[in-house]
Amino acid sequence: MPLYYAPMSNIPKYIISFVFILLFPFPASAATIVTDTYIDNTETWDLARSPFVIPNSAGADIMITASGTLNIEAGVVIKVNGARKFDVYGVLNILGQAGQEVVMTAYDDDDSDTPPIFVSNRWGGFVFYPGSTGNLNHLRVKYTGFVQFPPGASALLNLGGHLNIVNSNFLNNYQVLSQKLGTTTVTNTLFDKSVTAITHEGGTLSLADSAISNSAGQSFLSYGGAYQFYSENNTFLNNRYNPFLILSMHFDIASTTFIGGDTAAWRIGGAVTANKTLPPAIYALNGVIVESGGTLTVSPGAILKAERDGYLIARGGVLNMNGAENNPVIFTSIADDSVGGDTNNDANATSGYQFKTGGVQVETGGAANISNTLIKYASGSSYIGPYNPAIGALINMGGALNANHVIIEEGNHTGIHHYNGTTTIENLLIRSGSYNSALIYDFGNLNVHQSSFQGYTSYYSLWNRENLGVPDIRFNYWGTPEGPYHPTQNATGTAPMIYGAALFIPWLTSPPATTTQIEPVIIIPGIMGSELYNGSDLVWLDLEQMFVDINDQFLTENLSLDINGNSTINITTGDIIYEIANINSFKDLIIDLENNDYEKNVSYFVFPYDWRLNLDNTKDLLKQKFMKERGKRAK
Repeated sequence: MPLYYAPMSNIPKYIISFVFILLFPFPASAATIVTDTYIDNTETWDLARSPFVIPNSAGADIMITASGTLNIEAGVVIKVNGARKFDVYGVLNILGQAGQEVVMTAYDDDDSDTPPIFVSNRWGGFVFYPGSTGNLNHLRVKYTGFVQFPPGASALLNLGGHLNIVNSNFLNNYQVLSQKLGTTTVTNTLFDKSVTAITHEGGTLSLADSAISNSAGQSFLSYGGAYQFYSENNTFLNNRYNPFLILSMHFDIASTTFIGGDTAAWRIGGAVTANKTLPPAIYALNGVIVESGGTLTVSPGAILKAERDGYLIARGGVLNMNGAENNPVIFTSIADDSVGGDTNNDANATSGYQFKTGGVQVETGGAANISNTLIKYASGSSYIGPYNPAIGALINMGGALNANHVIIEEGNHTGIHHYNGTTTIENLLIRSGSYNSALIYDFGNLNVHQSSFQGYTSYYSLWNRENLGVPDIRFNYWGTPEGPYHPTQNATGTAPMIYGAALFIPWLTSPPATTTQIEPVIIIPGIMGSELYNGSDLVWLDLEQMFVDINDQFLTENLSLDINGNSTINITTGDIIYEIANINSFKDLIIDLENNDYEKNVSYFVFPYDWRLNLDNTKDLLKQKFMKERGKRAK
């Protein structure tokens, strides 16, 4: 909703200027009573007339018009009676210096650090309207929190101005900064003993080299309308609630120190609708949904510590959690002190069910790409219908889920629930936990290979609930050399059973390597790139005999095909042709592969074939070669 403000420049000055006859507990010569509250030119409140007193009377709010400038000199003290405030449409310059702060406080502040007994004795702070400017240097503000004529009551309310706050101190305010529009930059400033220190609802906020301490409520709270936030080298000390960051806004966070409070990390949540990257840090995760058009990239080294049932959901958008081999992404419980320390500051008091988190889910139209990631204590749920939830550390409800080198620990109920869509998983390790089913399949395409299921499973290695499709779960280790039990295909299996249709033969008899392997390579030569033999005699490519046989009779006798495209004699394939008469075709490639730790028939393979024949037959042979080598365990 747009904000509208009545123009003040046309109001006659004599209407809002008052002469106040008040009784004060000190001689009149000791203070300057502000009676001219309408500032439409340049005015200076100097040290010689300090302290200044803003009376408690209707119309005593200070108005700095669009043409006005108020300068407040170093060392000036301003005491404000209950409910009065400063409305800034023009320019406010606080000219404090080190050792000579400008002090603005409630009228009855006796410097005892004891807040006013009555809320009505607090004052209304500064309100900065669109187009205004505030330069606040070495300012000390105390006891704001009440206003007679809204808006106001925060120490600083920015409705569209440009604020620069440096070397300042805010003490015992209900709320210090309410950032709604405009831009605010805060540097080397203390927010202490507030109820709420900062709320960010709109515009751009920069916070650097500052401290927020002893907040009775929120230290920092951002909302969906916030546009941009920058934080660097800030400290959060003994706040009831440490900062919450809404992921719908643009942000850049670096070097944050947490001491005490409910979490030792930035709390994150909300919807992602654009491209966002979470840099490496520890985050307390509420719930994050990546909507259509959004992409959330979790950087290597990031640790997401989820609240109970906290989750990551790709709902039409793209979730990328791609760690590195020695620097994984970690998703775990906020109660898990083994990763990232005591993030919930409970000194190991949390146990049992409180470790449960909501896991990672992909919904229809969404995609998740996960690699080199550790997932712990995850057991999310997504409801298919009444009393029919999908439950798992990883859940695919109808999108695309791709996982490679993922470890799942301490899960429960189900490791992976594939309800629909396409799920492709390689090199998964379910290392620990207690599960009813390692895998649940309902519809769509499920492919799991080169994976190891070692957590305790009480019922099913795979439960095909609807039996309307055939998941491909070959080349996996199921916890025993004998493989999973199946009543007709593996009646001697000792691992939990396969229930329903599935491709699970062959299985691995021992776990595949748990470390990242180099990607295997199959080298497929082009036409005429493979050797052909007649028995033990090399036919192609025998350069010596071809040189002697000028009419190519040697070739035509051996390599001719009949009218159906079949060989007229029994020709077999040899190796691929690496070089021809010092012309290098594959030799250098092989040397490069072996120099990069590839080993023939272990991590690189060659596929010679009879290039004379129909490629449909060759395609089938290539598939057989692929499946054969894929099923081998690395040495």
